[in-house]
Amino acid sequence: MTAARARAHVVTRSIDGPHPAVGSPADRVHEPHGTITRARCMRRRRPAPMDDTLRAVRAGAAEPAGPACATGVLRPDMVPFGAPDGDVYGRAADAVRAADFLSVVGTSPRVEPAAAVCATAVDRGAASAIVDTEAASYDDFASDVPRGDVEPVVPRVVAAPEAGGPPVG
Repeated sequence: MTAARARAHVVTRSIDGPHPAVGSPADRVHEPHGTITRARCMRRRRPAPMDDTLRAVRAGAAEPAGPACATGVLRPDMVPFGAPDGDVYGRAADAVRAADFLSVVGTSPRVEPAAAVCATAVDRGAASAIVDTEAASYDDFASDVPRGDVEPVVPRVVAAPEAGGPPVG
């Protein structure tokens, strides 16, 4: 594994937890749109595992508060479009500001708040690749804009020298 890959972070629009599920380190996955894998206390904003919350409800708890919540009012830890979670988005922006290379895959550059990481990379001057089947607003700022389905294209982008991988032949 290259040093660049060892430092890789994932900023994702996915809300169903696919990146940690396939082994991405949880402290390097940033979910500015939230996730359905956690509940969040409406008062204290503390997270709780969604599985624990659902188990308590199924067992008959009217207010499955637990130690994470003072009120018992929990909701899925998701963020409406255009209203990023400041803490999560801040950590994602910090990771992008520290990056030498940004790979944007799929429709991310068209949906806020995840699209804003593209602006952060542009402001920083980081090299970037935007992989999608359609044009996006940040394409003109990207170092590379390969078009096509992500499955065959992403491995080539990740292996490119700008991304810290071996030369593509």
